[in-house]
Amino acid sequence: MAADAVGSVANAGLDLVRGEGNGFRFPKQAQALDNVMTQAGLPKPETATERVVGDVASAVAGAGGTVALGKKLAETATSGVTRAVGGILAAEPAVQLGSAAAGGGASGLTREAGGGEGAQMAAGIAGALAPTVAPFAAKAAVRGALRGGEAGRQQMVENIDTFEKAAGITPTLGQATQSRGIQAAETMLSNVPGGSGILARRGVAQAQALEDSVNQITKELAPDATGWGAGEAITKGVNAFKAGTKATQAELYQKLDQFIPANTQITSTRTQAALADLNADIAGAPALSEWFKNARIQGIEGGLKSDTTGIEAILSRPGMREKADQLRAQLTAEAQNAEAANQRHFGNLRLQADEAIEANKAWRISLQQEADAAAQRNAERRTLGMNNFEPVMTPQQIRDMPDQFHVMSDKDMTSIRPPNAVRTPQQIEQEVSDMLRGEVDGKLPYESIKKLRTLVGNEISDGGLVADVPRSKWRALYAALSEDLGEAAKSAGPQAEQAWGRANQYTRGSMQRLEQLESIVNRDAPEKVFKAATSGLADGGTQIGRLMKSMPVENRREVTAAVLQRLGRARNSAQNEMGEAFSAESFLTNLAAMSGPARTALFANSGFPGLRQKVEQMGRMASLRREGAQVFANPSGTARQTALIGGLSSLISGIATGNPLLVMGALATPALAASSAAGVTSKSLVNFAAGRTRARTSVPAVALGAVGRSNGAEQNPEVYSNRVRAGAEARRQGKQVFPVNGGWVVR
Repeated sequence: MAADAVGSVANAGLDLVRGEGNGFRFPKQAQALDNVMTQAGLPKPETATERVVGDVASAVAGAGGTVALGKKLAETATSGVTRAVGGILAAEPAVQLGSAAAGGGASGLTREAGGGEGAQMAAGIAGALAPTVAPFAAKAAVRGALRGGEAGRQQMVENIDTFEKAAGITPTLGQATQSRGIQAAETMLSNVPGGSGILARRGVAQAQALEDSVNQITKELAPDATGWGAGEAITKGVNAFKAGTKATQAELYQKLDQFIPANTQITSTRTQAALADLNADIAGAPALSEWFKNARIQGIEGGLKSDTTGIEAILSRPGMREKADQLRAQLTAEAQNAEAANQRHFGNLRLQADEAIEANKAWRISLQQEADAAAQRNAERRTLGMNNFEPVMTPQQIRDMPDQFHVMSDKDMTSIRPPNAVRTPQQIEQEVSDMLRGEVDGKLPYESIKKLRTLVGNEISDGGLVADVPRSKWRALYAALSEDLGEAAKSAGPQAEQAWGRANQYTRGSMQRLEQLESIVNRDAPEKVFKAATSGLADGGTQIGRLMKSMPVENRREVTAAVLQRLGRARNSAQNEMGEAFSAESFLTNLAAMSGPARTALFANSGFPGLRQKVEQMGRMASLRREGAQVFANPSGTARQTALIGGLSSLISGIATGNPLLVMGALATPALAASSAAGVTSKSLVNFAAGRTRARTSVPAVALGAVGRSNGAEQNPEVYSNRVRAGAEARRQGKQVFPVNGGWVVR
């Protein structure tokens, strides 16, 4: 009894303090019970049977006290350790009482048979532990025979977990244990009448469960997933990636715009050189050269020359058209002013001529008046007979006299050069053109170069296999434009150069990615796109990884669903009329052929949590099924036929000969096979084999009580403490304890 063991320790302490035999000592419970019964007037047992029955009653009473003590400690103790001890002492009271009865009876029988104190102690302990240890040992023996030790148990648990998580079904005993012997037995049973049907149905159920699990996942990923739909999803995903990269590029280049104004003139030297190189003639073969030139590239070169050297390009620069208009207006005003000055000059000349004419007329009139006056005087003189006449000019003479004042003729006027040069409209336009040509510097605005580079980049990303310009030419032009923009960013300062570096690095990487993706999506049918995307999965996951990372999650899920569907598609020779038959063997073969990186790309990046682990559990399940089926496999199927023919022959022979043993044997074989097949496919048996063999919770209390009931516990308590220490050391070393000469040895 546990109380006796505790009392023994207390008594040993009292002996050390007071000396042996001095003062009070805790009596053993059996002795205390005997004292109470004697005081009550009950007779002492006299026969062997009475004494054994008394031992049993005493042991049961002591066990009851132990249980009561345990309950009290568990309910009232303040220390956690003490409460735990109380719980152990109070565990499974019925088992403790039964074990106490068995231990007390075994010890009493040994005493009555003449056994010594050691034999009584051993019998009492063995008898007490038998009700709890025997079932434990039996279960441990069965489990050990089926799956071995702890390593085998863990392997079983892992295999059962694999089947449960992969398809929600339990493996057979052979699949769970991976025991060659059990797998061979299952193979044999699958070829024997009575067992073949059960194992075949389990195989079909497992395959159907695996198929259902695959279908459920594909349904959650993308209902009605097909190769065609996956190809469409890939194309949409790549287009979405393309649009996303363009938006990101625009955002990055907008940061560069903060440091370089749009109208900043930058050189296009490298771009011009690249175009000249792309359109260069073959020395000595100008006619052949034309066959290797591209019209669009030539047009771009011509356009660039026009934009960097032509007047219209200069006029398109900010403020240049206004400047040209201002110069034109100024020159026109100057011409108008000069014309007005010339008009005034010739007007003055005309006025002077008119004034001279009038002055000459007045002069001739005065001459005529003088002639008339002289003629009058001559007439008076003639009347007076005088002969001193004055000369008198005739009108003709007066008219013929040269003008006193010079008069410029119209002809003379037209021959006079105007004093001021007047520009003609043509001259004005020429001067404006000359001014604009003076602004030519071979540069383009920053915004123009950036836009041109974007357009060239679009040609690279959007161009297909039948584009009118080879991508190699676009790439060369794109690189040259990038260099010109890079020089502009460098000239604008470190912040601009840093912004340019980030934008250019992203653009370069995205264009490389798009180029790689274009090799997949440039197909004339969605099915071919899907086939191109999933080719080479056995060699690695680079291609499919790039693709999956570039697509939105909904497109990735559709691709993964289509691939998962095809993993389990049966070979053509095993297909149904719809081409939808599932094969666990094909699933395993195709999954095994897929590289680890490809699995990660397809399943870990699908947006379905835990999908890779789920798929690999399915593959593990299929592998365990294959492994179990290969032990003593009979590919030709003759074993089942032979067993069936043999069984029927025995049955017919027994009936024909009237041999009941032969008939019973022929009928017993299928029954035994069916029973065995039901066993190896039983979920409860599989789970039992995978379980841990645990001792009952009452074993510590039972063992403590058995030790406490031993007659030697009080006289020699160190024997038990030595046994406890030996047991601890044996567990540490992984060995066992054996009794030797009244002591214990670990070996």
